[in-house]
Amino acid sequence: MFVSVFSWSYRKGYDVLLEAFFRAFTRSENVSLRIVSSVPDFVGGDKNITNRIEDFKKEMCAANVRMCAAAGELPEVTWYGNKVLSRPEIRHVLGSSDAFALASRGEGWGLPVAEAMSMALPVVVPNHTGLSAFCHGDTSYLVPVDESQKDRAGFPRLSVDAFSEALKNVVKDARSTGRAQAIGRAARQRMKERWSPEGVVSLIAERVVHLSKVKRWH
Repeated sequence: MFVSVFSWSYRKGYDVLLEAFFRAFTRSENVSLRIVSSVPDFVGGDKNITNRIEDFKKEMCAANVRMCAAAGELPEVTWYGNKVLSRPEIRHVLGSSDAFALASRGEGWGLPVAEAMSMALPVVVPNHTGLSAFCHGDTSYLVPVDESQKDRAGFPRLSVDAFSEALKNVVKDARSTGRAQAIGRAARQRMKERWSPEGVVSLIAERVVHLSKVKRWH
């Protein structure tokens, strides 16, 4: 089971995530996606994301009749519900999932991704913006991004095909070699070493020592 945690907006790439997931799997493959999300006020419209998922599915199928010839074969995508989850509830959601995916068009940091990695989940994310600070090839499934290609809103254009392929690789690796689980364990170890409270304090201390040695301009 994949899980994704984000605020429902264009920047978070819900459209790329959904289309990539629908392209990657069929219902018979027993792979599902659970979405933890809410619609912010600045987006407006229907607050029920289940309805939004169904509307997206209809639009996608209208544009790609061949892929959706048997709409009942599309994989299961469910919404966790319109409520704010507590920290224990977030831990439970992540702990009961097998992998995490986020198709964000831009992140300053990416807290849900960091939390998923800390829970030893293999994560599928675009290789750009804030995510590149802590998501690397040995701890994540990175989806290449061509920064020179921009979409209508000025964000780097994300490849649905590349994201879909990364999702499939996670499932293949998990079921065949165990590589996905190994990447999740490596991610947890990296987060503990580098981005735990102790790790961050160490980084700050290193930076302060460095700055203290830099020649100051007068």
